[in-house]
Amino acid sequence: MFADIILLSVFALIAFFVRGLTGAASAIVFNALLALAIPLGLGAGLTLLDGLYWMALANVLASLLLVAMLARSLRLEPLTLLLLAGLLPATVVFALLLPRVELGNLQLLMGLAIVGAGAYLAWGTSSGGPPSRRALLLALPAGVLAGILSGLFGMGGPVLMLFLGPSSEDPADFRNRFTVIAAVTNLVRLAPLAWQGAYHVAQLQVFAATVPAIAVGLAAGFWAHRYVRPRPFRIGLGALVSLAGVAAFLETLVG
Repeated sequence: MFADIILLSVFALIAFFVRGLTGAASAIVFNALLALAIPLGLGAGLTLLDGLYWMALANVLASLLLVAMLARSLRLEPLTLLLLAGLLPATVVFALLLPRVELGNLQLLMGLAIVGAGAYLAWGTSSGGPPSRRALLLALPAGVLAGILSGLFGMGGPVLMLFLGPSSEDPADFRNRFTVIAAVTNLVRLAPLAWQGAYHVAQLQVFAATVPAIAVGLAAGFWAHRYVRPRPFRIGLGALVSLAGVAAFLETLVG
């Protein structure tokens, strides 16, 4: 248990620093680290499902903390509501399917999803301005696609970035919009996982021991937000995530 706590705390510091910095991508970074560590024998006894279940709890805590810090600037908008209308049902369905997916297939799917997420982080752009009519029309199906990734891996972020980025001229606007969606989605995703018995006492004890790392990482990223240029950071982060995804994907294939 102690090794699990140390490993998850290290991953939490990195992933939630990114979350505090950008308002997003904590699950992408965590899943990349986990998917790389397990095939290399560095997972400290954690399985892929253990990590995904832990991250579901961690994302709920981080979302609630960010909501508390940003409460005065948060609001619901048409684009946000349309994304949630597609995202939430799909998240519930695929969270229910998660324990039933064969582990090897799940690792391959996650490796592919991480590579795609990293590529988007590195090369995606945000032009600013109000959401277009086309974006509003596509928001519902985009929410469904994000919900599939969210239900399985807790990382619907790349799809959400694609729709929220062009309408977020200021990085703070993007963070505020993503925070609303993430808070609702993470709470909704946790319910079917808990209902299926995903959590037991030992897992909850490990999570409780990692809460300080989550809080410290989030606070450090939130503080650093004003000092970091978003574009170079996204390129570097996306490249690293993509490399981790490719390595994990190849290790899973040959293993």
